[in-house]
Amino acid sequence: MIANPIHRTILSRLAAAWIMLSLLFGAVAYFIELEKIDDFVVTQANSESDRFEALGIPLQTPKDSDSLTTLQQRARDFARDHFVVIEIYDRQRNKLVEAVSPQHAAIEKQLSRRGHPFPKDDRSHYERLTIDGSTLVQTVVPLHDSEGAINGYFEGVFIVDQETMNKLRADLV
Repeated sequence: MIANPIHRTILSRLAAAWIMLSLLFGAVAYFIELEKIDDFVVTQANSESDRFEALGIPLQTPKDSDSLTTLQQRARDFARDHFVVIEIYDRQRNKLVEAVSPQHAAIEKQLSRRGHPFPKDDRSHYERLTIDGSTLVQTVVPLHDSEGAINGYFEGVFIVDQETMNKLRADLV
């Protein structure tokens, strides 16, 4: 038992400062980890868009049903793993094709009501969202032609799996 009231006051203030600093550092660590997830998703979207560009698929409205079917099939192939939806737009920002992961159709329905801005610069843009308790990262990546001009846009919405979020929360604790 601490008999001196000054010691008791000092200890209580030190304990309060320790708790406040712990909460502050925990919050900073949490946001750093969220940024790592965002960076991972943007890297994935860039990688997917690079693969799309490497296929040499023209980013213009398909003139026949075979071209449209091929474009849709390629987009469906991309919409695997954790992507909820993938959309490909032409230079004028007209949607050419959309592929939705069947198990996430309800989430995509809510996303379609929100819309998204297109990048005004030459860089990828992303936004972190929470829908129905799921953490999502929506990214829009410009696609370039051989001269480097923007030829279209690739949008990917990535769902962060619950295991990753649980690990993030455990690391925070």
